[in-house]
Amino acid sequence: LFSLLVPYIFPLTSFSKYDTYTNYVALGDSTSQGYTIIDGVLVDDCYPQKVKEKCNISEENFANMSIPSLTTLQFYDLIQTSEYTEAIKNCDLLTITIGANEITQIGAEALSYATGVPMTWDPTFTDLVLEAFLEADLPTKTAMITAFHEYVTTQDIFGKVEANIL
Repeated sequence: LFSLLVPYIFPLTSFSKYDTYTNYVALGDSTSQGYTIIDGVLVDDCYPQKVKEKCNISEENFANMSIPSLTTLQFYDLIQTSEYTEAIKNCDLLTITIGANEITQIGAEALSYATGVPMTWDPTFTDLVLEAFLEADLPTKTAMITAFHEYVTTQDIFGKVEANIL
């Protein structure tokens, strides 16, 4: 249920000439860090790795400086450090993926609100939400879906991100 309700954002990347890039830096959160679960197995399969391969960029000219669980506010602070500003200055290809954790937070809050399951970052949270939903009768399921929708649509996601930065 959780994976169906919270959108997964894929970065849009356009390449006109793949072989013109020599130094690539990827910045962001776990989306660009690259850890994902496929068939219950944690794999290191990220889009920056695919971009690196497509552009024939060597390992020594590639830096994935992404950090799992990074928020937009933390990212804003990081890119002002000398390590990050130097990396950005020295690359000719830069990708940034940030904001997924703010969206995930709102999705988790909405699921908690809709089902009454206390929100935790414990891996069993989604199992408990799913169990609550599956065990509910049809009117309760309808109420849960309505409550989830109302919660998500009343959140000012971009305003919260902007307020954190400013």
